[in-house]
Amino acid sequence: MGPRNSTVWRDAYKNAISRMRNAGINNVLVIDSGGWGQDDQDILNYALEVLNSDPLKNVVFSIHMYGEWNDNSKIYNFLTTCKNRGIPIIVGEFGYNYNNGNNNLGCKVDALYLMQTCRNLGIGFIAWSWTGNNSENAWLDMTSPSDWKTLTYWGKLVVYEKDPNDGLTILYNFEGSTQNWTGVNVAGGPWSVNEWAYNGSYSLKADVDLGTGKQFYLRITANHNFSGKSKLKAVVRHATWGNQGTGMQAKLYIKVGSNWTWYDGGTVNINSSTSGTTLTLDLSGISGLSDIRELGVQFLSGSGSSGRSAIYVDYVNIE
Repeated sequence: MGPRNSTVWRDAYKNAISRMRNAGINNVLVIDSGGWGQDDQDILNYALEVLNSDPLKNVVFSIHMYGEWNDNSKIYNFLTTCKNRGIPIIVGEFGYNYNNGNNNLGCKVDALYLMQTCRNLGIGFIAWSWTGNNSENAWLDMTSPSDWKTLTYWGKLVVYEKDPNDGLTILYNFEGSTQNWTGVNVAGGPWSVNEWAYNGSYSLKADVDLGTGKQFYLRITANHNFSGKSKLKAVVRHATWGNQGTGMQAKLYIKVGSNWTWYDGGTVNINSSTSGTTLTLDLSGISGLSDIRELGVQFLSGSGSSGRSAIYVDYVNIE
């Protein structure tokens, strides 16, 4: 894997690529970053030069995400930067938050967020590992070593992309990123902020100018497949400032199919409580769940409301 942030790493792989191509080896070459695969700087600083040294341009780079990647914003920023720069990247190994980081790798990686971010960006990922680790690393076995097929907690987390303990799949948690959500009729934002969160450290926030009958939206226009799912949920609140009048309300909604047919979970009164208000949309009986075009939250300003306030969304999940 080589040293961190080093021209030695760069030159060694350029030389290896040249020798392999000269030997007639034309398949894709996967190159791990330095520092046991966890160093981001080798890839950010030298990957494109290594790639361009290959006459076939048939190289992909691999980053490993363990204890040095416990920060979701670091995961998002690195993968987004690679995508924007045209660096072919995969997450070639990663772990999860085992024993609250009290493990031999100091790993507290938010694996669900990592996998979700990779999917959103079109980046591949490979969890470590199927089975057969030594006793120190046995927590990374995805299946029982006795039969190589019975999924462990870690295996279920990867295969089903949801926490086996709660049965939920987290769609959006806004940890260090807006995750491509946008606002409609908002005065500012949306932003990923750490001033409130229901789950994790961040939520999605937008400023709004209140007034009787005004409506605001936080939403994402993207394709989702909710086939076989039963409920969509999100946690929302409004800020403590601003005159809320008779109070603010909210609806969790989706738009389905080529006609963008609207379905929502009904109007719910919300408040500024730090615990937030959970919105639920029952998906049973809705046809076309394989073709969700948009999902979001509609906020409804109360009668007699005035001034500027803020709205928040967090922990958008499905079961």
